Amino acid sequence: LSRAIIEHGLSCSFVEYKWIRELLLYLHPGLRIPSRNIAISNLWRIHDEEKEKVKNAMCKANSRICLTPDCWTCITREGYICVTVHFVDVNWKLNSKVISFSKLDNPHDSHEMAKKIFRDR
Repeated sequence: LSRAIIEHGLSCSFVEYKWIRELLLYLHPGLRIPSRNIAISNLWRIHDEEKEKVKNAMCKANSRICLTPDCWTCITREGYICVTVHFVDVNWKLNSKVISFSKLDNPHDSHEMAKKIFRDR
């Protein structure tokens, strides 16, 4: 279920929707459906696993690493920044992974972008 939440951008409370629970129990009677809090815990575990995979792939890659920032303002006038890393892995496959997504303080200028991209790690 956690992978479905990630893949389809579903709410973490998806696991508590009445009809979803009924469908899952119909398909697999006796299934222990996780609570929203367990689903959130699973999402963080998956996040940490994927983060390690990306770190390991970048360390093994014998190539340069490029960062691409993307900033935008949503309809509610809140600014966001997303940072994507690009690298060629050991199998010569181009990889692009989102490594950061956060709210961007106003104004959306290069100084604020740099603070988000190069914040203390």
